[in-house]
Amino acid sequence: MMTTTRKHAREQGSALFVTMLMLVLMGLIGFAALETVTRDQQVAHFVGRKSAALYAAEAGIAQALDTLQNNGTPSVPTTSLADSTLYPNGQPLYKLDPDAGTPVEDLGIGGVAGMNLAIGSGGPTFVMKYFRVRVEGEAMGGTTSKLEVAAGLMVGS
Repeated sequence: MMTTTRKHAREQGSALFVTMLMLVLMGLIGFAALETVTRDQQVAHFVGRKSAALYAAEAGIAQALDTLQNNGTPSVPTTSLADSTLYPNGQPLYKLDPDAGTPVEDLGIGGVAGMNLAIGSGGPTFVMKYFRVRVEGEAMGGTTSKLEVAAGLMVGS
């Protein structure tokens, strides 16, 4: 009987110790999960800003191609996109690439294969006017994305 009492006396604090150890371990796991979620949110925000900058640059390229088709020369004015209430920290915008020496470059004129056919005393001939356009898209936080496109316009004479 005496040995049973001594055994219980030595085990009296073990339940409290095991419980405290489990609580500390669960707290560490919870803290690690919270840190992981925080990092994932930061990555998601970065990817969102990078995507907004890319989409803004694509809108600038579309603007350049539209003015090329309508006016014969591409142009890209600096333009903010979307409503400022949707982007309180700065609207995405596009503009000509400030780092490019010539953001809109005339690449010259080239022939169009099969389009120089003369019927009768001579019909129209066609040539392609080629341009290179460099555009920069910018999103909130200064995130930028640059695109370059070469496009042509068929011109008949």
